[in-house]
Amino acid sequence: MILPCFELKIGFYGNEINTDPNDKDYGNGVGKQESALECQQLCQIREECNYFTYVVDDKSCWLLSSDSGRTQGSQYISGKKYCSDIPEEEIKTNVPILTCFDENVGYQESLKYTINNDLNDVDYVYGEGRQNSALACQALCQLRSQCNFFTYIKENRACWLMSKNKYKFYYNKTSSNWLQNTYISGKKFCETPVGYKGTILPCLEQKVDFFGNDINIDPVDRDYGSGVGRQNNVVACQLLCQQRNECKFFTYIPDTKACWLKNSDIGRRQSPLHGTRHISGKKFCQTLNLDHGVELILCWVVMKFLRNHGKLVNPFAC
Repeated sequence: MILPCFELKIGFYGNEINTDPNDKDYGNGVGKQESALECQQLCQIREECNYFTYVVDDKSCWLLSSDSGRTQGSQYISGKKYCSDIPEEEIKTNVPILTCFDENVGYQESLKYTINNDLNDVDYVYGEGRQNSALACQALCQLRSQCNFFTYIKENRACWLMSKNKYKFYYNKTSSNWLQNTYISGKKFCETPVGYKGTILPCLEQKVDFFGNDINIDPVDRDYGSGVGRQNNVVACQLLCQQRNECKFFTYIPDTKACWLKNSDIGRRQSPLHGTRHISGKKFCQTLNLDHGVELILCWVVMKFLRNHGKLVNPFAC
């Protein structure tokens, strides 16, 4: 598939990050891809990649930090890491700030109803609980049974989880009473199932491990689960699974950030085992159990929303 944002017969020469034959995504070796779209997707899972050039003739996929070396050639297809202009940290979690979120609003300024302000908490707000976006913060709230509301602070990535939102405070440029931070708050779940393939995450299983059947257990694998495949949060781990055709399930370990991709869930078992917490799930979450007609309408609405925001969608997804 050729996206509208791709440039045909244009190559970005120079500034490649995968020219070393020892690179896990060497452009003319293990990094070869079957299409320009897959080349773009490879760029998306490399932090230092901002652009790509795909060579149709030999299927090589070159990842670049800059597009400054523009050249022409009938065999080239090039483009940006993401077609959308949405900030990258939001794209990584699939959707922008949801309409159900309260922007410039903080919930419950006291710590009384904050559940992750303890240094020993597995999701300590200024430790492992930091998140890259408000959506990821909401996803974290969904994994904690006692969490009903959240407040995300963009400047320091703090994700406050709370059981109540009895008090609210509002950002005011003329006020010096509050730090001039960007607050985004919301409920554990939005009223409607707005998301991309279940990005709102009621489908993830906390304290469940899908033992065995790993496809990225080899240290030389480009997404080795306990090495280069480590992810900052469970959302990113699910996204990594979505990048691999053979991946059907995954298990994420927040303590070590290990992300294990799996072709089966038959090794299901409860955690913590040996004091380790696991979060597991499917490659794609399923739609909610609604009347089929309602489900289709919601699906069409979501697909239209995503297209309007420059997202690649499967026209047969509904």
